[in-house]
Amino acid sequence: MRLATCEHVDALRPALAVGDRLVDVSAAAQRAGIEGDPRTLATVRALLTGRADDLERLHEAAAQLTAAGESVALADVRLGPPIPTRARSSASGSTTASMRARHASMSPRCR
Repeated sequence: MRLATCEHVDALRPALAVGDRLVDVSAAAQRAGIEGDPRTLATVRALLTGRADDLERLHEAAAQLTAAGESVALADVRLGPPIPTRARSSASGSTTASMRARHASMSPRCR
């Protein structure tokens, strides 16, 4: 099974790769009947720290959704980092910009 992070509506979302197709993890979870805290499905990192049997069920559901035509081509999405850090998952980049500004005001200037 391959996991991916892709951009969806200005946010990074986890997806399951089936061949050259991607299936949104939340759609696969719904198909597999996996319920619980949505944070456990929010990132690839959360998926990797979850239960192994849930991953297997997600993979099976992703294969079913792909067969039913409910997936997107890998070539049609913008991939993100495999396991994004919190600063990188900000769609606007404001966290990174504010960190740079704070660092610039604290560091001595070289002349």
